[in-house]
Amino acid sequence: MQCFVLQNEDGTLVQWERQTLANLGLHEADLEVVLREHPGPLVLGALELICRECRVYDQRHLRSGSGHKEIPDLIMITDQGDVVVVEVKRLSNPELRGREVVAQVVSYAASLSATPERDLVQALTLGRCQSWEGLCRADFTGLSQPDAVAKRLRQRVARAELHIVIACDEAPTTLAEWVRAAGRQSALSFDLHVVEVRPLTPIGAQRPVAWAPVRPITTTIIHRTVVRVETEGLAPVTVTVMNDPPEVVEAALAPRPVDLAHQALAAINPLAGRMGLTAELLWAELDSHHRRALAVDWSEVAAAIGDVDDQGPYLRGKRGDGFIEGRFGLNLLTRWRPSVFVGAYLLHHDHKHRPLAEADGGDFALIVDMAPELQSHSAGHPAFVRLRARLQRDAAAAGWAFADTLPQGGNPWHPLQLRRPLYAVFEGAGTPEARFERWVEAARSAVTLLLVGGELTALRANLRGN
Repeated sequence: MQCFVLQNEDGTLVQWERQTLANLGLHEADLEVVLREHPGPLVLGALELICRECRVYDQRHLRSGSGHKEIPDLIMITDQGDVVVVEVKRLSNPELRGREVVAQVVSYAASLSATPERDLVQALTLGRCQSWEGLCRADFTGLSQPDAVAKRLRQRVARAELHIVIACDEAPTTLAEWVRAAGRQSALSFDLHVVEVRPLTPIGAQRPVAWAPVRPITTTIIHRTVVRVETEGLAPVTVTVMNDPPEVVEAALAPRPVDLAHQALAAINPLAGRMGLTAELLWAELDSHHRRALAVDWSEVAAAIGDVDDQGPYLRGKRGDGFIEGRFGLNLLTRWRPSVFVGAYLLHHDHKHRPLAEADGGDFALIVDMAPELQSHSAGHPAFVRLRARLQRDAAAAGWAFADTLPQGGNPWHPLQLRRPLYAVFEGAGTPEARFERWVEAARSAVTLLLVGGELTALRANLRGN
């Protein structure tokens, strides 16, 4: 049994037990009031948000990119130039189960980042201020460098370098995978946290109520007290020291170019809208598909063209997430003698061949990957010539578009592609599980078409013999 004990002045001990908002007849607004007046239970320090002052703005009206009104429960600004968006949910709210609440807070962050500075500051201060400098001077009277903090706020909001917090009285287990998947994505600029703030009452009573973050009883449920899942590698390292010299402030706040991950996120946005998801959630779902696909049986590929000691399927990319060179998926063999990629093909900058559905969310693709020694060996080889001719002849009947990219100035590392629009793969699949099944079905279809003629097997056998 686990409980909390309060010792009175006379030495008597009172046991307190954990409750839920619903059990106490309380609503999300009650927890919102607590956090607005006393943000301490959000344990911002444990989220690495160290500050002396924090201003809380509740129920401020924002506009989404589509013009809809959005009202985050709380927006917090710290004296270090951090922005925290807080959405409060109670356990009994079905939106807390996963996708809905994650989509909601991501949408809030996107709307906040897209709002012009004047409009955003006016919304936060109810018209008192027109700029970040004005807000910092009016609401943080103890700042020694208000303009430097204002500049941090301007840059971080513009780049969506925000902290998103889902605050709840208890985190359901179904929230875990959605938070973990969304937060680990290399395409996201924000940090996603879940903070569980539990109401406590004396055993057998419903009042008074104490509010406290509760440490996890088990680590199997995404750190029940505070769940911190950071994006990796995209946000610049920021050192926030109150007395930074100007040159350090300028270096920390220097604009960064839009990277390929953000371009890829923009590329899938049309498909996400078609599916009723945000681009961030679709990215998270694709990542989940790829990681699950690592455990699928791809032995036919290894048997046809793999080396005996090949390690099998793996995820490329700097962060091991499968995103590299404008494509997002997995390689079915470690060694490129040859290897086969299956997954999303989103950007053409490296492969030099535009996706079929470039304006509609990108393609699902199988791409043959060849190491240099195989490139020179396969050029003009009868087996390779037969493979190209067969794919050119048979791909359309199997539902695929064939691309022989080399004659079009393509990348010699990736000479052959089978593609179809991603929206065609997922069309009519209403759940993540159904879409994963479609993903695997499409991958197997393309692999079968590639291998059925035995040309790559013959080419690989000839290479071994040389």
